[in-house]
Amino acid sequence: MLIGLALAPYDLAAGGGVNPSNSGVDRPSLDELRQRTQDWVAALKETDPGAKVDRLDSFLRKYPDWEGRPQALQLLATALLESGTPDLRRVEALLDEISRAPKVNCNTLNSVLQTYVAHPELPMAGAQRAIQRAEAMFAQDRRETDAVDSKARRMEGKATIERCEQSFEALQGKLLLVRGNAAGALPILKEAELKGVRLGIDLVSMDERGRTGGPFPTGRLDELRLSLGMAYETTGDRASARQELSRVVGSRLGESDREVARTLRARLGVELPPAVEVKSPLSRAPELALADLSGRKHRLSDYRGRVIALAFWSTT
Repeated sequence: MLIGLALAPYDLAAGGGVNPSNSGVDRPSLDELRQRTQDWVAALKETDPGAKVDRLDSFLRKYPDWEGRPQALQLLATALLESGTPDLRRVEALLDEISRAPKVNCNTLNSVLQTYVAHPELPMAGAQRAIQRAEAMFAQDRRETDAVDSKARRMEGKATIERCEQSFEALQGKLLLVRGNAAGALPILKEAELKGVRLGIDLVSMDERGRTGGPFPTGRLDELRLSLGMAYETTGDRASARQELSRVVGSRLGESDREVARTLRARLGVELPPAVEVKSPLSRAPELALADLSGRKHRLSDYRGRVIALAFWSTT
C-alpha cells in the first residue's frame, strides 16, 4: 500500500522507467521512489521516541518537498512529546507549519487540535491559530462549493463541510474544557452535538443482518457527550449532566474515556445497573412472536436448541 501511494503521482512507462510526458519537470526515478518508501517505512516502524525523532528529522531533510510532509511533521511532533523532555516551542512550530500547509485538510487540522487537547502543557496560542486557520478553510470550502454548477454536488460538498466542522467543534469544545474553561466549552459542545444529531452521526440505519432498516445508536457521539456532561457538571447543571450521561452508548469508548465516564458517574452519584443473578430453577420460556426492525416476524420456537439473548431498548 505504501509503495502504491508513493508511486501514484507518477506515470511509469511499460519498461519500468519514468514517462517524461511533462517536459521540463524533474521526476524521481523508480529507485529514488523505492528508497523514499523504505526510509518512510523505517521511520514508521521505529518504536523508540528518541530514535523516531532522529529518523523523521533525517527523512524531512532528505525529502523536503515530499507531498506527505504534514503527516511526517505530525508524527515528529508526537514523537517529540513522547520523548520525555520535549522542546515545546519546536512542537508548536511544527504544528503551526502543518496548519499553514497549502493543501491542509480536515483530518490534518483535527490531528493538530487533538495534539493540543491531549497535551495541556502546549501553549493555547498555537491552538487558537489552528482554530482560526480551520475557520478560514471552512469558509473557503463553502465559497468553492457554492460555485459548483451541480446541485447534487453542492449538497454533497456542504454535507462534507458540515461533518468537518462538527468534528472540529467537538475538539475545540474539549480543548476549552481540559484548559479549565467549562463555561466557554458548553455552547461549542452543544452546537457540535446538535450538528452530529442532525447529520445522523449517532445513528446507523441497519438491521441485525446488515440490511437497511431502523436506526441503531452507534456511539460515535459518546466522547462528545462525555465532554458535554463534564462541562455541565463543572458549571453546576447536574440534571443536564445526568441527561448527557444517559445518552452515552459506551460501545466505542476507549479506556481513558471509560475512566472519564466512571469519574462523571461518581461525581453525579449515578450507579451502573446491578448485574442480574438468576437464582430460580430454569424453566421453559413462553412462546414469543416479535418483529425485528425490518418488520420480519420471529418466533422463539424457530430458534430452539440455540442460545438466544433478547435485548429490549428504546431511544426515548
